[in-house]
Amino acid sequence: MRIVVRGDSGFCREELMAWCEANRLEYLLGLAKNERLKAEIAKEMAEAQAQYQQTGRATRLFQEFFYQTLKSWSRVRRVVAKAEHLEKGENRDS
Repeated sequence: MRIVVRGDSGFCREELMAWCEANRLEYLLGLAKNERLKAEIAKEMAEAQAQYQQTGRATRLFQEFFYQTLKSWSRVRRVVAKAEHLEKGENRDS
C-alpha cells in the first residue's frame, strides 16, 4: 500500500518528517517563506515575471534544490519550489 502524507506549512516539522522517513512514507509538506528560500528561486521568479509580461498569461516555473533549516531540521531535504506570476503579481510556494 502506498501512503502519502500531505500538509501545509503548519505540519512541516522535524518530528513528522523524521517519522515519515523512518516509516518509509512519502510526504509533501508546504514550507513557510523565508529569505533563504526566496533567494533560492529569485532567478525563477524573475523568469516567471518576464514570461508573464511577454504573454499576459499566468506563468509557473519549478525549481528543485536541497535545503536544511539553520536549527530545526536534523538533515538536508529535497525541496520543490514554485515560482509563479499571475495577473495580481508574484506568488512563491515551496
